[in-house]
Amino acid sequence: MICQLFNPDLIPIDKELIKAVIKRDVGCRKCFTKENLHVHHILPRSSSGKDTMENLICLCASCHRRQDLKFDRLRYLTIFEKRQIEENIRNARGLQ
Repeated sequence: MICQLFNPDLIPIDKELIKAVIKRDVGCRKCFTKENLHVHHILPRSSSGKDTMENLICLCASCHRRQDLKFDRLRYLTIFEKRQIEENIRNARGLQ
């Protein structure tokens, strides 16, 4: 069974491209199951990721959820680290 998450704000991935990704990957690229499959953007659309064979992989629903949570944590850490660096720079300038 193939699932595609629905978000009304996004243009859906072309169905032929989805079929090609599933045919190429055969199943989930993480756990190898063939149940409840999603097509996942390696580089998310929100980060200028494209709908191409090179940027799409097949993941099951569980692995897709874990992958999305991991990306969200990394993005949060990046923002936090950037703020920390900016604060350190401001503090260093204040000490001069």
